[in-house]
Amino acid sequence: MKKGMLLIALVVAMAARGEETRLVTVGDAGARLLDQPSAYHAETIKAIDPGTALAVIDDRRVPVGRTLVRFFKVKDGKHEGWISEENTTGKVMIETPDGLKEEPRKSGHPTLTAEELDAKCAELAKIMGEELAKIQKGSTVLFSGIQTQCTGTQWYLTLSATIPWGTLDYDLRLAVAKAIWNRWQELASPDDPDKARISIQSVAGREIGGSRMLGGSLIWVEK
Repeated sequence: MKKGMLLIALVVAMAARGEETRLVTVGDAGARLLDQPSAYHAETIKAIDPGTALAVIDDRRVPVGRTLVRFFKVKDGKHEGWISEENTTGKVMIETPDGLKEEPRKSGHPTLTAEELDAKCAELAKIMGEELAKIQKGSTVLFSGIQTQCTGTQWYLTLSATIPWGTLDYDLRLAVAKAIWNRWQELASPDDPDKARISIQSVAGREIGGSRMLGGSLIWVEK
């Protein structure tokens, strides 16, 4: 399988949610649709009126000063862009066949005993390992193994990269890393995605990508 096709397989298989439509509503002050999730460097695409309901395509937390601010990537007619959570009502609604329901916002997982936490971590490792093996079967193997570490408040996934990983273009490696993190947070910490973290290690054991210190969703790979 060509590298481009492998990327597509990884991104589609691990990032596709197949879930209900998520919606946010613009707050009373209105909002600016931005070209990037940034409080300082973004350009305004258009203004959005208060009370407008928008379909959420993606969301991420980005550093603003010493804190992380959540931005939503939304679709407004023919336009796509980003709005800050601060310019919404603060609720994410899920459109289901039974009507709208609020997406829960919890802090981490319910309290687990040490035995339950170990079992949960082993289950997550098994699922991620099986999914990666299935995607890489018959194609270029980018990861030779994974390890998980779960504290109950932080959920770590370490991937051992193979030599072919370094031959991929930077943009491809970054897209794959983001897709893997997205799948990991769905499994490990869906209610608080930034507590799900990944680390990509070279053959020599050096970190060459993964989550930044400020949050699990801030993904980097070595150029």
